[in-house]
Amino acid sequence: MWHGGHPASLLLTSMSSDMSGAASRNRGANAERAVVNYLKGQGWAHARRVLAGDGHQHSDIECWAGISIEIKDRTSSSWPSWREQAVEQARPGELIVVTRRTRGITDVGRWVAQMPEDDFYWIGGSGLFPFKCPRLHTLWVETTFANVCALVRATGEENDALRRRTT
Repeated sequence: MWHGGHPASLLLTSMSSDMSGAASRNRGANAERAVVNYLKGQGWAHARRVLAGDGHQHSDIECWAGISIEIKDRTSSSWPSWREQAVEQARPGELIVVTRRTRGITDVGRWVAQMPEDDFYWIGGSGLFPFKCPRLHTLWVETTFANVCALVRATGEENDALRRRTT
């Protein structure tokens, strides 16, 4: 005897979970497009989304040589796993930025951005108190996406100084 409820409820559950996944992907894609538009508005005309068909997806956004940009648009926070994902996907030697869309704030520059402390200092950042990522056991800092953009611009996004030396 089957005790799982009406068979139609299984179909509805399956459909709603598929729709939830699609809605999540759409939110993520919309957040990525918002970041690309913001970067283009800041003068980086070559900014673009990295799509699944592009090969190894080391970053959600390509804009600055040597910097991996991971974008999140989630209602619930999961910063430790987002940081871990960004570190695992980045190319060796790339600096890492993880940015989360902030609900109710349309200005991408005001969205929260986190970086490993060493990466933040590498691009000229200072004055922020680091915190330890419980998953990676490394120090990170939190700032705004606009601050990251300003630091990259001041360093020179085409400058080899943005590329971390791996030797």
